[in-house]
Amino acid sequence: MGKLEYRLLKPDDTFVSIYHYQSIELEQILARRECEFFVKEGVTYKQTSSAVEDDIHIIYVKEHER
Repeated sequence: MGKLEYRLLKPDDTFVSIYHYQSIELEQILARRECEFFVKEGVTYKQTSSAVEDDIHIIYVKEHER
């Protein structure tokens, strides 16, 4: 099991955490990294990159459409 966090690029070029999973299977993390889009609460985000920091997998996104 691993940790996954989605981070949103803000207009001032900083990132803010918008959603996270404290415990998620590695297969699910890898599948989500392959997805180009993430939809949450009526907002569609587009993945820009991904990384691993310490023990957290991170998917960086920007808002695509509401």
